[in-house]
Amino acid sequence: MTGALIAPSWIVTTATCSHADNTQVAASKVQVLLGEETLGGAGDFFKVSSVTKIVTHPDYASSPGAKTDNIALWKLSSPVSTDTYTRLCLPSQVIVTIVSRDVTRSITGGPGHR
Repeated sequence: MTGALIAPSWIVTTATCSHADNTQVAASKVQVLLGEETLGGAGDFFKVSSVTKIVTHPDYASSPGAKTDNIALWKLSSPVSTDTYTRLCLPSQVIVTIVSRDVTRSITGGPGHR
């Protein structure tokens, strides 16, 4: 699973990483590794945190090949220091907006986006 710290208590990841066998995984079954600098290597700031809540996009469909609304938030059991762990910088407003036939939508990209 790959994710990014966006606030002291929140990780953003994919909804795909939050599901197994087309069912959302219980938060109590998930742990987050922070500070792992190389795969399998514990850095100076290596920390394991449990998760208390998983929130997936309400329109996410966990069927195989689902490509839309694939986003989730995981709440950590306790906040971490953003002085120690770098958080992902998110824009304060939508970066790109397309207006077409009275419909406004935002476009975002990231890992897995094509």
